[in-house]
Amino acid sequence: ASRTASHVLAQLPRAAKDTALRAIADALDAAVEPIVAANAEDLERGRSGGMAQGLLDRLALDEGRIRAIAQAVRDVAALPDPVGEVVRGSTLANGLQIREVRVPMGVVGMIYEARPNVTVDAAALALKSGNAVILRGGSAAESSNRALVGAIRGALAGQGLPQDAVQQWGLCILGAAAGREVRKCFVPRPGRREKLKIGVGAQGQKWRCVCCKQPEELVQEAGSQSWGAG
Repeated sequence: ASRTASHVLAQLPRAAKDTALRAIADALDAAVEPIVAANAEDLERGRSGGMAQGLLDRLALDEGRIRAIAQAVRDVAALPDPVGEVVRGSTLANGLQIREVRVPMGVVGMIYEARPNVTVDAAALALKSGNAVILRGGSAAESSNRALVGAIRGALAGQGLPQDAVQQWGLCILGAAAGREVRKCFVPRPGRREKLKIGVGAQGQKWRCVCCKQPEELVQEAGSQSWGAG
């Protein structure tokens, strides 16, 4: 399902992607109450489990934070479109023109901690760069992430775009395995030196792992660079 959705996203013009992102921001603003209610469930579980106060604060969402997250999505919509950007090129002696052009990767996986804002940031950056995304957030934010992804998917449907462009790992992994769907890029959480296994799909395709610090870097990195003759 994610791969099918990625084919649709890869063909979208910038205007359509930006309109969808603004619709997602509006949907988040409209869903403040249910998102806060879902977040309260996560916070209660965290307190019951002895979660540290600093982690609880990182997990917490209120109206102000949700509206800030929505504004961040609008900021992503305002970024330049990386798809189709010519990175560099040259002309051979025989007149053949070679260009390196940014194109979508296809399906991107995001692995991160219990930070609900990252759920929205990751989805927005993937959509901006024409990619579908599978989200694997920390289990401590399960209810919050479900509410956020629900709002995002509803906004996509309202724009006539495939909801499966944004999925949560637990809800899609069985179907993906059954369809031998290959996720071409996984973005692990930054800040820790962990050994990451690069999986090989049934057709020999590898997953690619990237780490980026800034939204602009991730948008650019999510547009894989391929050489083509013109």
